Amino acid sequence: VPISADRTAPYRAVGALLGLAGLSFLTVRQLRRRDDPVGRLVTFLAIVIATFAGAFYGLSLSPGQFEGIVSRTDALYFTIVTMATIGYGDIHPVGQAARVVMVSIAFNAAFVAAIASALVSVLRSGRTE
Repeated sequence: VPISADRTAPYRAVGALLGLAGLSFLTVRQLRRRDDPVGRLVTFLAIVIATFAGAFYGLSLSPGQFEGIVSRTDALYFTIVTMATIGYGDIHPVGQAARVVMVSIAFNAAFVAAIASALVSVLRSGRTE
């Protein structure tokens, strides 16, 4: 993998991937529970945003990975803009390791499908009662 010689980057990457795996597990678990899936998913979305923002900020500490992330607020802004699929372009990945942003994009697509499914399920169950 063409990544600069930063000794802490692999540990941060593994930590971020483990966090993402944990979040994915929790998403599936929450969707299987029938009591208030929409409320749980909204709470879960807040946790996901905080996790991705932290991961992006940690990755930005490696020189040459992101252009424009200099604070945690920048990382949060980048996360929300990415998850909303707006992409202003003022903050963007430069290094190869930073391009793991695509994991966030894929997770967002799955999350949007999950919350849409939960909303449809809630609406259908409300009509049948």
